[in-house]
Amino acid sequence: MEGSGSARFVLRAILLHAILALCLPLGAVAASSVNSGMSAAAPSDGVVVYLQPLGDGLSAEDLDAVGQALGAELGAVVRILAPRPLPASAYYPPRGRFRAEKLLDFLEPLLPIDGDRILGVTARDISTTRGSNADWGLVGLASYTRPVGVVSKFRCLRGAAGSAGARARLSKIAVHEIGHTLGLEHCEAAGCLMQDARGRVSICEQMTSFCPRCRDRMDAVAGEDPPGLANTTGAQSPNGPMSLTDPIGPGSPLPER
Repeated sequence: MEGSGSARFVLRAILLHAILALCLPLGAVAASSVNSGMSAAAPSDGVVVYLQPLGDGLSAEDLDAVGQALGAELGAVVRILAPRPLPASAYYPPRGRFRAEKLLDFLEPLLPIDGDRILGVTARDISTTRGSNADWGLVGLASYTRPVGVVSKFRCLRGAAGSAGARARLSKIAVHEIGHTLGLEHCEAAGCLMQDARGRVSICEQMTSFCPRCRDRMDAVAGEDPPGLANTTGAQSPNGPMSLTDPIGPGSPLPER
C-alpha cells in the first residue's frame, strides 16, 4: 500500500537519524561552533580551540567576540562547550576569588579529544602567586607546556568604554593567552598582541595585531603537529600575561600601577 510504504520510509529515516546521533562524540553534542568562517564539521588546518564558560555572568556576545578574535588572529576553529560551575577547589576565600593555576588543572582534562587547546572564560576575578605576592590579581593565565589557559572578564570592565570596550579587551587577552600556549613569549613591540600589560589592563587599547616576528612564529606553528608546545622554558606563562596588581580587598577600587 502506498500510504503504508511511505510510513515505513519515514520510520526508517527517523531510526537512522537516531542511530547517527548516538554515534556522535560527546564533545560534538556539548559544543557549538562560533561563526568564524568555518563550521565545526569542516576540515581545517587551524588550531581547534574549545572555549569553556565557567560560572555565570558571561553573555553570548562575550563568547562570540572571543571566538571571532581567535578565528581572525590565529585562524582557529573555535567551539564552545556547555557552561560549567567554577570548581570549589579553586576558590580562595580570603579574597573571594578563584586561583587561576587551579583552574588550569581543572580545565586540562576537559579538553575534547579532537581539540588542540582549551580556554576557560569566566566573569569572576582570578589570581595566582607571583614572587612575594601570595595572591596576585590578573586577567589571564596560560601554560607554555600544556594546552590550557584561562581568562577573566572581571578586570576588563575597569575603565572600559562600556560593555563593548570590555568585550574587546577580553578578546585580545584570549588571543594573548592562547598565543602563550602556542609558544609565544611576551613581546616588546608596541601594539603587538603579545605585549606585556605590565599591570595595566588599559594597554589592551594599544594592542592591535601580532607584530611581524610573532606572526612568523604563528605561521611556523601552523605546520607543527601537535601545534605549539615547543617552548618548555617554564611550566606556565610568567603570571605577567595581562596581569594586574591588586593590593586592595575585593570591592575596593583598584588603582593601576
